[in-house]
Amino acid sequence: MELGIPSKQPSNYFCKTLTASDTSTNGGFSVPRRASKEVFPPLDFSQQPTAQEVIARDLHEVEWKFRHIFRGTGISDMDPVPWPNSH
Repeated sequence: MELGIPSKQPSNYFCKTLTASDTSTNGGFSVPRRASKEVFPPLDFSQQPTAQEVIARDLHEVEWKFRHIFRGTGISDMDPVPWPNSH
């Protein structure tokens, strides 16, 4: 933040080129556990399934809505959520 104007630079981000093994047939993708812990808000493990909605903004300011799900492995999954402006 500079002079009361919010910065457009992300404070936390995760960048990875997705491969076929990172994606699923439902349009979701996997994120390494360490990256999900560093970038996303903490999951509430008392909830079943352990999940939360995440809204991400890409470099073109387009919003993407995902459901962040912990599946009990070393990987967190990001599944697409129906959203009026999703791509």
